[in-house]
Amino acid sequence: MKKLLLSTALLLIMSTLLAQSVSVQFTARSTNGQYHSFDSVLVENVTRGWIQRIAYPDTAIVLGPSEAINVAEAINNVALKVYPNPFAGTTSTTMQLNEDDEVSISILRIDGSVVSEYKSFMNSGVYVLNICLAEPQVAFLSVSTRSGRSVAKLVNTKAGSSNNIEVLHQGNANTKDVEIGPFNVGDQMIYTAVSITDGERTLSNPLIQVQAISELVTLLFDDDIPSVGGFDQNGASNAVFSVAEGRTVHFSSGNLQYQASTDTWRFAEHQYDYVGSTNSNISLSNSDWIDLFGWGTSGWNSGANAYQPWATSTNYWDYYPGSSYTYDLTGTYANADWGVYSAISNGGNQTGMWRTLTKDEWSYLLNSRAASTVSGVANARYAKAVVNGTNGVVVFPDNFTMPSGMSYPSDINTSSAPFNNTYTESQWNQMEDAGCIFFPAAGYRDGTEVGSVGAYGGYWSSTYDDGFDAYIMDFNVDGLYVYGNRRNYGRSVRLVRD
Repeated sequence: MKKLLLSTALLLIMSTLLAQSVSVQFTARSTNGQYHSFDSVLVENVTRGWIQRIAYPDTAIVLGPSEAINVAEAINNVALKVYPNPFAGTTSTTMQLNEDDEVSISILRIDGSVVSEYKSFMNSGVYVLNICLAEPQVAFLSVSTRSGRSVAKLVNTKAGSSNNIEVLHQGNANTKDVEIGPFNVGDQMIYTAVSITDGERTLSNPLIQVQAISELVTLLFDDDIPSVGGFDQNGASNAVFSVAEGRTVHFSSGNLQYQASTDTWRFAEHQYDYVGSTNSNISLSNSDWIDLFGWGTSGWNSGANAYQPWATSTNYWDYYPGSSYTYDLTGTYANADWGVYSAISNGGNQTGMWRTLTKDEWSYLLNSRAASTVSGVANARYAKAVVNGTNGVVVFPDNFTMPSGMSYPSDINTSSAPFNNTYTESQWNQMEDAGCIFFPAAGYRDGTEVGSVGAYGGYWSSTYDDGFDAYIMDFNVDGLYVYGNRRNYGRSVRLVRD
């Protein structure tokens, strides 16, 4: 009965939040976990096509079809953001209190019993709650004030030293309402914090997410993170690549991989790495890594019959987000994009940091963008190659200088060329440091059958084609194309950050 009452209460709380306009508050931290100051936040509504800047001391916006409402009313005076979650014994929660209040903080087991509790009169501001749980369990963090209550789900996977809540005051917060553009619940948003120090402008990692609830959003700054080769420590290329007029991206350091037994996502250790025939072991209980996925299989329940990373259905209609073939992996269904929904363990370990290129962006990258002159070829965009014994395609950054002592590539921008530019591992390390990206010919999967490993590469876009197909970037010894192909085939995923 207690479990039923708690579940009912949670549903009522969520229903109340969804029925109101959506309030979003912002804080920021560095990769070392410390609070990071910021001067403004860029708020972009991808679905509605607008972007707006809110400047400090404004740290909150109200999104909705009606006039702005009081922030405290929208989020019951308190907002919670748990990170990381799931966690192994300990985690931290950012809590924003909008006004002075009596506060009761509790951790509840799923049966409603209290694990740990903290009560105090607290001044408005931003707090960090350091949480420790003594046993693996699903629990709920409940924060109650005189104005209302907020609840966050906790998933602990490892025994901690004790059951404890430590409360640390982090600073004051301003919650002035800010008028903003049109918005509907479920719109895809991008949030980026801007910090200015000594005239130098630094941007946080863009956070891409579908906005459906009121919440405190924590934006992440990569402060003083050294580069590793051609990539930063979150796996983003230092070099940039134009994918549309005025739009550039950073590519991830390797193909996306997944381990079902631990529900873990990662980038491959090297750009030329791929799993190959082991993809045939794909299943919910599989402890092997896989890297060939059906379209839109991020693990988010999009309404498709096949949405899990281990999906093996050979029916193309099972891969329809929203049960319709007419939706892309953007907007309302952006969470079906692997990079938007999934936290990549060696790619920042935060949801919303990455995304998949659209069909038009793939085409622009390979066929239209302005780039450097290489081997006498203007706008050198790509060349087929063999890197450390692996066939694939090298994509040159917008600004590229051939490393000293290296042989210049041939057949640049030639779709029909064979894999005839050869680089050893040490030679490729120099090319990578110069900004080059490599897409290995990782093959494809049909159900549990894996084929064309080392001879064919197929990389998903976020764009649907028709009832049968979604668009891919596709290459083999005879050609390189961007075209529609079966949604149910397992293909490679290479993510980008804006």
